[in-house]
Amino acid sequence: IWCHAQTECLRRFLGTQGVFHIVMNSQLVNSAFHSLWIFLFVYVFDLSFQGIALASCLTYILNFVVPIVWIRFNKSSVKEGSWQPISKQSFQELGEYLRYGIPTFIMLACELWSFEILGIMAGLCGEEDLAA
Repeated sequence: IWCHAQTECLRRFLGTQGVFHIVMNSQLVNSAFHSLWIFLFVYVFDLSFQGIALASCLTYILNFVVPIVWIRFNKSSVKEGSWQPISKQSFQELGEYLRYGIPTFIMLACELWSFEILGIMAGLCGEEDLAA
């Protein structure tokens, strides 16, 4: 799931620059290979349902890695200065980011958890108590 989420972020990042062909071509080729992965994992290696999960994971990983490798070795495919390698300077403002991010995460997590607890408690009440 992490690779799929990162692929979506990468797709949106490249889409803001008008670069759609990299991720699209990668997903097109990987979709064709996905059938091959399923055949190999399910029938050749006899992994059954686990083979389908492994094939999906491999496809998600390749959908994330292939565009990054393409951009890394073909820098003319994105706008100049928009694709920077990871360095110490990348983490310079990490403290400020975390100072805003952690309380925001706690707030959203508490909201989600309270909604879930409310749903569980409503389920325990019964139909008469809820007048449903």
